[in-house]
Amino acid sequence: MLDKNVGDALLKLDLTPQTDPPAAQIERVIDADRRRIKRWTRISIALWVLAALGAVWIFILGGLTFPVIAKMINEEQQAKMVEGAANARSGSDTKDVTEVMQGTLENPNTPFLVLAKLTAMCMVFGSASFMILVFAGLATVLLLLRSRSATLRQINANLLQISEQLKRVPPEGMTPATTTG
Repeated sequence: MLDKNVGDALLKLDLTPQTDPPAAQIERVIDADRRRIKRWTRISIALWVLAALGAVWIFILGGLTFPVIAKMINEEQQAKMVEGAANARSGSDTKDVTEVMQGTLENPNTPFLVLAKLTAMCMVFGSASFMILVFAGLATVLLLLRSRSATLRQINANLLQISEQLKRVPPEGMTPATTTG
């Protein structure tokens, strides 16, 4: 079915030389290409910057969190020593103190919970950065394709203008016909 449609289209194809397209139409096409290329350039740059910021954010988040985890481990050990000394003196129940020391992911107060929260955040930011990186790559490929097609259109437009100028210039050695009487 597709071959029949292509054959019909070829039979109906008009191969007569086309009239000269106006310069304004050529300029309009070239301007549209320039706008598309600028748009894809901005999109590509924005996506690459976002991907880089996501990677830096993960790096900084990890670099700042591990010292916090070390500090919390030291504080936990000191709290256990203080708690042990206080229990030895008073002989009280330690159940209330351990309930206070338990934390949640919203309020992490143990190194394990801080590490779990860091891992979850890095997974989310890492996945988002990866997706942005993929979109940046696709936008860059589209930018290259658009710029190539725009360049080819500009070359064709320039060749068309040169061709028209050559048609208007008479060949050398031929002078306009003069009437002899």
